Amino acid sequence: MEAATGTRGASWWSEATTLQRGVLVLSVVNTAWSVAGLIANPDFATGDAATSVQVLGVDFNGWHALSGILAFAPGILIARSDELSRLYVIALIPIGFVAPGIWALVDTQPMGIWPFEHNEADAVLHLANGVVYTALLLYTERERRRARASG
Repeated sequence: MEAATGTRGASWWSEATTLQRGVLVLSVVNTAWSVAGLIANPDFATGDAATSVQVLGVDFNGWHALSGILAFAPGILIARSDELSRLYVIALIPIGFVAPGIWALVDTQPMGIWPFEHNEADAVLHLANGVVYTALLLYTERERRRARASG
């Protein structure tokens, strides 16, 4: 009956931790942005044939969009578990944000498949996401410590 009335989703949200909610929202936004990038430029060419199109200020092609979808879409399901959300964020910060953000600052065509005419914008995207995910993780770690201390 619960699933039929639609209260299951509302119940999950009300019982979810701040980390789970944050991972869900950020995963949906970044997955949608990546899908928009794939729609705008579904090009999977490499080397000099690779192209890019700006979507909300960031250069996208099929490779960049696919990597975003592969990185963020799992977060939508992972958000169902607080512990998996924590591990996901811990892994995503260095691999999905810091390393590619720094790389985007120093290379206008990483791996020969991501041509960035506006590589600074891509660096800002990755590093800003890294800051947001790090802040979410630090805030929720403080919440965890408080909960352990009081209970």
